[in-house]
Amino acid sequence: MPVSRTAYGAAHFGKSLLWHCSALFFAFYLTEVAGFSPKAMGALLAGSLILNALFDLGIGARLGRWVRTLESAAKAQALGALVACTTFLAFASLFLWPQDIRAVIAVVSLIAFRIGYSCLDVPQNTILAFISRDDVGRTQAASVRYMAAGASLLIVTLSLAPWLTSVAPVKRAEAFFLFALCLTPVTLATAGFLWWRLRHHSTEAPVPTAVPNTADGQSLHRADLYLALGSILIYSGLVPLFTKLEAYFVAYAPRDQGLEYFMVAAALGQVIGQLAWMQVARQVQLLTLYRIAALCLMMSTLAFMVIAPTGGLGALVVASLFGVSSSGLLTAIWSFLARSAAASPASATLKFGLLTFCSKMAQAGSAVALGFVLSQIDYRRAEDFKTLIQTMASGPLLTAALCLALTVLYSKLRRKALAT
Repeated sequence: MPVSRTAYGAAHFGKSLLWHCSALFFAFYLTEVAGFSPKAMGALLAGSLILNALFDLGIGARLGRWVRTLESAAKAQALGALVACTTFLAFASLFLWPQDIRAVIAVVSLIAFRIGYSCLDVPQNTILAFISRDDVGRTQAASVRYMAAGASLLIVTLSLAPWLTSVAPVKRAEAFFLFALCLTPVTLATAGFLWWRLRHHSTEAPVPTAVPNTADGQSLHRADLYLALGSILIYSGLVPLFTKLEAYFVAYAPRDQGLEYFMVAAALGQVIGQLAWMQVARQVQLLTLYRIAALCLMMSTLAFMVIAPTGGLGALVVASLFGVSSSGLLTAIWSFLARSAAASPASATLKFGLLTFCSKMAQAGSAVALGFVLSQIDYRRAEDFKTLIQTMASGPLLTAALCLALTVLYSKLRRKALAT
């Protein structure tokens, strides 16, 4: 690998701290701290994610002019980190403002953060296209991404689990701001470290594609791109019904269920599971890895439906299995995209911008659905706990089924490309 895995993993860890906070806790923050209704929260998150997606696409198209190497991608990431961290702090500072304008500040700062995060996200993702010469290397790098993302998820959930269950509601805004003050310097430092490492220790060389850039090769790379885009639309549109409801699941579960560390268990599963996915990637083709991960996601979600209502250690084990399987599917999705992007470095940022555009547009739809779901049930009542569990499970189950169906279409596209 032209760049050390330590530096790459550290940079992704720093970026993921911001992302996991936004993905897991912004909905809860807006309803339980900022005072938005569930439907207003869903509309606000959806609108901000749509804007984020559009900026991903625009930045991806523009950056392709000069982000074509590891070092240039790392430089763009470091600059983007400064913008993203500043706007994240602004969003976390609601308690500093008078009560009557907090809603306005929440809207403006959330939109600013979504724009700032695009500046960080697109170049950092593009590094994956330049980091290795083959499928195994890119899949290994994708596993490093999700090990680092899992570690950041672990930090976030360990830090904010007490915020959900123990901190008095009137103190939640201050506690979240203090967490943001600790988190953002890490994001800045890790992005800067990767840029410094590449400027002074880089031995990067051109990355040849696994498939020649002929007409047939281009068709194969398009099939990879279509599978990645279709998969991320499915995953990002449905799995957030599980992940965004985790905070409510933990906060309002019956106190005797022992579910305070459910999110922590899921994060541990993501970290530990990537060690297994790295080994699997050495033994099977990328498509097989994808299918195995999708099947594991289906089985872990079915187990969640059965075991979660009883709580206890079994629910924590199921949470870790969900972390293993969901991160494995994401690793495969990003590896397909990286293989396609590596074929044409000049369009790499555009392809990664297109992937995150699709992801965030799907998440916007999911946010609207989330707001609707939360407005239909009284999630604070123990009587609706099983309904919450069933709603959470529906997203990953559909994701696994649709992704497996998508591999059938992908195989047909590849056969057609190889036959012409």
